[in-house]
Amino acid sequence: MRASRIILLATLLAVALLAACGQSALPARQRPSGSAAGGAQVSDSPPDATPRPLPRFSDWRVAYIGPDGRLRAVTLDGKSTAVGLALPIRGFTGSGVFAAGVSPDGARLAYLSDGLLTIVDTRAGTLRRAYIHSGDSPLSWSPDGRWLALNEAGRVMRVSGADLSQTLMPPPAPSAASALAVSGPDGWLDATHVGVTYLPGSSDSRTSYQSLDLASGALRPIATVAANQGATFSAQPGGASTLFWTARYRGDPYVAQAALIDNVTGAQTPLPAITAALSNYGFLALLWRPNSTQALAVTMYRTQSGLLYFLLDSAHDTATQITLPAYPEAWTPDGTALLLAASAQQPIAEDAPGFTDTGALGSGPYTLSIAPLAATGAPGPSTMLTTRAMTIPTLGFVRTA
Repeated sequence: MRASRIILLATLLAVALLAACGQSALPARQRPSGSAAGGAQVSDSPPDATPRPLPRFSDWRVAYIGPDGRLRAVTLDGKSTAVGLALPIRGFTGSGVFAAGVSPDGARLAYLSDGLLTIVDTRAGTLRRAYIHSGDSPLSWSPDGRWLALNEAGRVMRVSGADLSQTLMPPPAPSAASALAVSGPDGWLDATHVGVTYLPGSSDSRTSYQSLDLASGALRPIATVAANQGATFSAQPGGASTLFWTARYRGDPYVAQAALIDNVTGAQTPLPAITAALSNYGFLALLWRPNSTQALAVTMYRTQSGLLYFLLDSAHDTATQITLPAYPEAWTPDGTALLLAASAQQPIAEDAPGFTDTGALGSGPYTLSIAPLAATGAPGPSTMLTTRAMTIPTLGFVRTA
């Protein structure tokens, strides 16, 4: 017992000495960069706060973080790159960073990491930052660029793109019995409405898909479906319809089902061909092709490792399996090609493609490329953009004029 006490005292003394020297007992790569516990604080001010706007260009370019920590915008042929301001990213190494992609005006980028929301104005060369309580949610721009929407502990948070003010929707429930958790947002139905779902309870086999008005907080029921916790709802471009998918989840008695929901009438159109094609796969995410009824589905075979890709067409109920040389980050704004990312250090482990979860912090450098994709799903030769995208694969597409 005496020896144990001596060892304990020696350990406490060593920890105290490390603290006095301003050192952490954790290895540097494990230190949380934005938390006072276990690691050094990161300043809320960027390393270089001097405004540094990107030059004016009207073509779409891929925005990423370069080796020097600065914003870069590379042309889609990979031949020219513009350099902007420094972009700090908070979080643990390996933690997720969520990016909203570019705003509808083409000039503002937004990303969320370790509870800190950052909006980058590429025209002014400045950034603004605000804390978000959850710090772990996909986020997206409204079609008019007025708001950002994300999930905050079972409710939808509306963030102003102008002043970063935050409002939780819907308002608190009048009774505990009706205080069900809201899942989503599951896409924008128009400039002020997002699709949301109420998660089923242990004895409830029905899920309510609803429209949430982010101006007033009002909810409008759209459709009720038989679904489980593994169900996916994803609004199509334009918001007129939502693709719904569910499959067996653990012990729940659900069978695979895909359907298209009319967001005005609530009518549900079964999609038997898509259901049959995806019935043996774990459905991970959808990446909608701009101005189209097509979507890239990212799936995982239930008994094997690795990802599989299908090009879905909800209007024609088709599912075509395709092969991609790297991980899909986003469609180009004109919908003719895919932005792909690869890492030599480790596979890109994301739960969703596109700008919902841009990737794991610190797992680069990444290689970015553009691959054309025909309407039939046939990929063409890819064009290399960069091999030195750092921190996360990409922030989105941008243009400044």
